[in-house]
Amino acid sequence: MADEPHLEIKPRPALPHALTPRSPRRVAAVLGVIGLVLIVGGTLIIRPPRQAATPLTVVKAKMASKADYFTDPKVLEILRHHGIDLRVTRSGSREMALNDLQEFDFVFPSGRPATQMIEKRLNTSAGRNPPFATPLVLGTYRAYAEALRRAGVAWLRDGQGSPDSLYYTIDLKKFTELTERGTTWNDLGIGDFGRPNRNVVLAHSTNVCKSNGAGNYHALVAYAMNGYRTLTTQEEVDRFAAQLRPRYLDQGFTPDEPLQLYRNAEGKQSYPIVAFYEHQFLAYQLSQPRGKPDTDRVLLYPAGHFETEPTIITLTDPGKRVAELLETNDELRRRAAEKGFRVLEPHHSAASPTLTKVLEQHGIESPSDGNDHTKSSLPHFDLYERLITRIGECPR
Repeated sequence: MADEPHLEIKPRPALPHALTPRSPRRVAAVLGVIGLVLIVGGTLIIRPPRQAATPLTVVKAKMASKADYFTDPKVLEILRHHGIDLRVTRSGSREMALNDLQEFDFVFPSGRPATQMIEKRLNTSAGRNPPFATPLVLGTYRAYAEALRRAGVAWLRDGQGSPDSLYYTIDLKKFTELTERGTTWNDLGIGDFGRPNRNVVLAHSTNVCKSNGAGNYHALVAYAMNGYRTLTTQEEVDRFAAQLRPRYLDQGFTPDEPLQLYRNAEGKQSYPIVAFYEHQFLAYQLSQPRGKPDTDRVLLYPAGHFETEPTIITLTDPGKRVAELLETNDELRRRAAEKGFRVLEPHHSAASPTLTKVLEQHGIESPSDGNDHTKSSLPHFDLYERLITRIGECPR
């Protein structure tokens, strides 16, 4: 008969004094430091304590083209890290200036005219310039740029010597004269560079009654038609508005998102020249494979320097917090460059070393500031508004 197994019950090892049941407060204190303690299969597992989530404050904003930046997932994540849950509503700059803004913490019109309208309505001067900017440009295709170049209306931008350069300068006065004469692309020999096009030479813009970009483009055309002199009287404004309105109507459909049409395959025939902002073009190029920019799509910069002066108008303390982060947070500034914006830096005027570096790292030529320091000027706010409302017959 086999012996029964000998069973021996050993005393349980003593727990460290700090973890004995007699000291529950100490247990809680220790677990609060080292986290959750589990024993699985004889293995001691210590899970680190969960970090308390940063309380999020919902911040509502209304803006135009700068929504391309503020709806970027990386930007939203950086803001969440700082306790901000940003909710963005898109709107044309002039359109937002005419609508109720009470529910928003900040608004971000794309230019000075809309900013002045909003500040006047709200009786505030809370606007502040963000640390990045972007000029108004005309997007086109190389075939059309080369046809204009041969006609003496456009040329490779100063400092851009490569025949594959993405950047040209355009004389808006000569360009508008082509439109006034009813010149077609076929008249300019577009067939020598690409497919024939019987359409009249014309640039398309967004709705002039809603969009700061459209308003600025037509104001720049009037400035060029006036011999590159700022409009200073109601008589001048009315005369040029009467000239520009038929050309504006000739556009037909005015898109809310012109870049989408420009990027589509059909854009080359239907919308060969479109007014939008430089950052939109550069962001598109940065989305291409590294070192392989889309060299068929190029930019035309109006002769004479023009910055759009976007402005953040803060309406609440949370809105001010976002504006402060834009000015001080290096990650947000870097991301602005990665989205094609010129990050403003001391001693560099309109140039942006940060943007240049981002473009070079992606194998994209950086746009030159050129050698012409002429600054294009919009008319005084009241005259600007008169020009726009007459061109588009806009509600006020």
